Amino acid sequence: MRLNLSLSGLLLFCVCFKIGLASAADNNSTTSGITGSIAQRVDKGDISALLEMSNIPAPGAIPFLTRFLRSFPKDTEQYQIAREAIIKNPETISYFRKRLAASTEKQGVDQDAFEVLSMLATPDSVTIVAPYLFRFEVREGHGDMLADVNAISAAQALGAMNLPDAPTDKPPGAYKAEDFLAWQKWAITKRLVPAATQTNVPRWLTEMDASASPAIRTADPPQNSEQKLSTPRPSATTTPTVAPENPASTGFPILPMAILGALIVAAAVFLLRHKSP
Repeated sequence: MRLNLSLSGLLLFCVCFKIGLASAADNNSTTSGITGSIAQRVDKGDISALLEMSNIPAPGAIPFLTRFLRSFPKDTEQYQIAREAIIKNPETISYFRKRLAASTEKQGVDQDAFEVLSMLATPDSVTIVAPYLFRFEVREGHGDMLADVNAISAAQALGAMNLPDAPTDKPPGAYKAEDFLAWQKWAITKRLVPAATQTNVPRWLTEMDASASPAIRTADPPQNSEQKLSTPRPSATTTPTVAPENPASTGFPILPMAILGALIVAAAVFLLRHKSP
């Protein structure tokens, strides 16, 4: 009797566990489907759909909202609704922290994240961006003189926010070594980074300034289009790419497929006619 009760309890537990997993999967599927449906309506200019999406607190809504934010002009109602929805979403801070951290771990620069944070221009956005003012690791871009650098992207994002106490009034696309140092000192003074943090600008950047080469080869960061920062990178060895050669010909003539097919058919007919009964 005790064994039967144990087996019954185990069976009941398994059934309940399976139902719970199915319910969770259904909820996730439903949330994803609703978000996708709303996204389609927003793409058609349905402002009421954008308002519906703004009430979805899940982090899954943030990528949709950021895409819409970057698609609409700043003077449109859609832009303002999308911006406010991202700001009030409780997952926004965590979402962008994780995005920038993940990109940096892969030695990359998440330009889109920096751009959206510059559009939000909130105290939380400043807090997220500021630590990257000190990250000058270089990721090589396309070509010998292009690179992406977190510190440059961070400074440009902060400059695009038009903060009232910004340490420089230069356009973000015209920043030089002195401007990056100014932003670093500003961040330390604002206690946005640990007090023991030291200012630092790499030698290659100061040398570029000294040789009158622009530190950033780009215009001012765009407000509603994908922002790509292009900067001269330190010297690096470039390995030329050699295109694979075509394989040598075997020297045998290639029989046309039509003739080959005809020969095969003829052989088959011959065999069938001479097949012994």
